[in-house]
Amino acid sequence: MSNSINNQIIDNISDDVCALYDDKGVWGVIDAITTDFGADKVVYSKDDDDHIDTLIKLRFDSYCI
Repeated sequence: MSNSINNQIIDNISDDVCALYDDKGVWGVIDAITTDFGADKVVYSKDDDDHIDTLIKLRFDSYCI
């Protein structure tokens, strides 16, 4: 895929994940990681941004497969 398409996909995923965070907080993001990708993918971090970034990366990677 082209770089501009990848950037648009990442923007869309980021919007969805940020909306999830705004609605349910960090636990909503952690629950989404666990449900969609398994508990082993949850990062050990107290920083909410790390969890958000992880979910964005996992969703993008799964989209590109």
